[in-house]
Amino acid sequence: MAVETLCAYRRDMSTDDAVPAAVRQALTAIDEQDTDAFVAAFAPDGFVDDWGRQFRGPERIRSWSDGELIGVHATFSDVAVSTPGNPVTITAQVGGDGYNGPSHFTFDVQGDQIASMTITA
Repeated sequence: MAVETLCAYRRDMSTDDAVPAAVRQALTAIDEQDTDAFVAAFAPDGFVDDWGRQFRGPERIRSWSDGELIGVHATFSDVAVSTPGNPVTITAQVGGDGYNGPSHFTFDVQGDQIASMTITA
């Protein structure tokens, strides 16, 4: 995500109850290319569902991110909340050295951590 876009979005999200803190943490981690912070946003048994492929637990989430998100310098632009609440769906234009195009990221948050992040288009 372009820094100015994410910074403006983070300012908007900072008091937005529609976007849980754990989701804000994950988006910030992606922007800052910080795999440790991204993985830390997830519950110990949390998972990423990338078009039906599930990656459960911190090590599998880290491996997935290394190959398909932060490790390929993913960027998000045009970030918006398309479905508020829990789960919350964020839409974004994805760029970087991997997949490029529009995506939907649906986050289910339990307590203060992400239980799941499901990616669809």
